[in-house]
Amino acid sequence: MAESTVSSRWSRHVEFYIHTVTFLVEDHLFRIPREPLEESTVFRDMFLLSQGDSETVVDERDSETREDAKDSEIGEDQSASATVEGQSDTCPVTLPCVSKKEFESFLRALMHRQHGKNKGLGLSQDQWISVLKLSTRWKFDELRNVAIQQLDPAFPASYPSNQIGARFRIQD
Repeated sequence: MAESTVSSRWSRHVEFYIHTVTFLVEDHLFRIPREPLEESTVFRDMFLLSQGDSETVVDERDSETREDAKDSEIGEDQSASATVEGQSDTCPVTLPCVSKKEFESFLRALMHRQHGKNKGLGLSQDQWISVLKLSTRWKFDELRNVAIQQLDPAFPASYPSNQIGARFRIQD
């Protein structure tokens, strides 16, 4: 039982069919695997609440898209993601109050950690502060701890660790 039935033509593999999510940050789209984000209760809850059963959602605003999808090789199911936030470039999850550079740093740390490549990641102090900021905001506890470990020896005397500690609720 290695497959999940989706349509009468094909089945999606249970383990190797990757669900992605599209984000809009500033004026850039990011499409990343959804799984690493699900370690955060913030994103996990967002996916559960706002997505619903994405395979049954149909874009009522664009009948041409539905008709094209019916004629396409992957069938009618392709149009299902058109109105589900984050499942297409036309309907991304918008992340306000996050800069492109902050999000890039966060994703580098998250994705490298997911693939066992944190060694030699080479993020600067400012980039690790961005990782700390977003991992704290979005409740990525493990990634937050990694950021704290990376920053601990890096604090120069001109930027006391108690300032950043207070800002991001870091306990000694």
